[in-house]
Amino acid sequence: MKTLLTSVAGRFPVLQGSSAFRADTEAPQTIARYLTLALLIIAGYSPALRSQDAVSLSNEALSSLQAYEEQLADLESEFGPFDARLLEPLAAMEAIHNELGSYDRVASLQSRRLQIRRAALGFESSDLIPLLEEMIITQLQLRDWEAVSDSLEHIRHLYAVNYGPDSEQVLATQSRQAQWMLAQVYLDRDMQRADLVLDTRDLYDQTLDTAIEKYGEDSEALLPWLYDRALSLYYLVAMMNTDNGLGGTAIDEVIHRDGIARLQTTSARGSLSALNIYGPSSRIPVVDEDELVGVAYLRQAKGFLHDIEDIGEVTGNAELRGIAAIYKGDFNIMMRRTSGRKDYREAREILIEAGISPERIDRFFARPMALPMPKFFPDFAGLEAYQQSLLAGIPEAERSDNNAGVFLAWDEDLRAVSMPRPPADFPALEIEKHQIDLEFRLSTKGRVSSVDVLSSESDDNKIERTAWRALREMTFRPPFVDNRTQTVRNARIRYEYHAREEQ
Repeated sequence: MKTLLTSVAGRFPVLQGSSAFRADTEAPQTIARYLTLALLIIAGYSPALRSQDAVSLSNEALSSLQAYEEQLADLESEFGPFDARLLEPLAAMEAIHNELGSYDRVASLQSRRLQIRRAALGFESSDLIPLLEEMIITQLQLRDWEAVSDSLEHIRHLYAVNYGPDSEQVLATQSRQAQWMLAQVYLDRDMQRADLVLDTRDLYDQTLDTAIEKYGEDSEALLPWLYDRALSLYYLVAMMNTDNGLGGTAIDEVIHRDGIARLQTTSARGSLSALNIYGPSSRIPVVDEDELVGVAYLRQAKGFLHDIEDIGEVTGNAELRGIAAIYKGDFNIMMRRTSGRKDYREAREILIEAGISPERIDRFFARPMALPMPKFFPDFAGLEAYQQSLLAGIPEAERSDNNAGVFLAWDEDLRAVSMPRPPADFPALEIEKHQIDLEFRLSTKGRVSSVDVLSSESDDNKIERTAWRALREMTFRPPFVDNRTQTVRNARIRYEYHAREEQ
């Protein structure tokens, strides 16, 4: 029934300046009746409607669209193609096509509305931004990723013109742009994904510099941008250390942009090898046993955490200093160092001095957690809330201290990397996910072994194998009890990753 409606609506062009229709005064009531029925069909109640109802509904939609096109043509003839009075019928037509799922038509109507709004308000009016946000939603429905990027850049430009290039609105939009780049790593495999991650790093670098100039280097306002800058470097290292072609591509792109210095191992034996294991043109760094390719980028990332710690020192915020110590410990664990334990001990002492009860701190540290955390939480309550959010999908009876909760992987090619935060205010894209419950042994260094599949929603062995391999590659903050990291022999996690669509 929905297919019938879509095909009928799709036969009628919505933007024909030479159209010769007229509107009647009952069109709004007609639209209201139509939308009610359309929503019932889309919501899944179509079995309750007879086939003649569908025909009637199609005729109502057609009649309404024809009436609004007639009104549109009449207004164009009298007032011209850019008169603001055209906006109302255009919006009404857009609502119909939106309910029908004719998003290409919606996009055309929104572009027309943008032209008219520009003519009325000027090309650089901030009042254009709400419409651009609407357009982003449609572009996501159409999977037009390039158009989404263009709309975000347009919004950033309008904020810069109206509020200044260092305004909070511009900084927030640049963060959305960076998050969108990271989202495209999963959404569009035809993109140069290593370029996207490097572009994200560069944008966060630019944003941080602007924020420092605006707020000063000791302002707590810098906290989210400092951590996003650190995370961008982690994502780069994670991509270089994948065991597939994406890893080789990332290494090549890093060498092209940054040179080879930060890909060298810390030992005198480090060099670049032409060994062809990732691809015909790849150059692979030779590293010491258990050392990550590009570990120098993680050392740079840890420097931003030191900056956060310094801000806590300057502002007298002991709680912030304690939290910064936790994040430093996490990065040391990811760098495969044992010094994370020292950081956790320091964090516990500082947080107690800041007035956080030992019971709350110990309860937080008792649960293993996949690293790194996706954002910086400036207070301990935020850390606790995030930890509890990971358990939201886990049955109450299974939420023992050994359960790390739910882990959503970024991509099948980045199976051991948590999905980055989506851009602010973006609608969630409904994408099929695979879900596997796993049990494993966790060492005092945060490394995984002895993985067992407990359950899987799919019978596909490839899906279980992906989850098994991902868990072996992940790094965790091990439980920290009595000032020591602990081994867990029956840790659990629910692993999820998006199903790859056929290209």
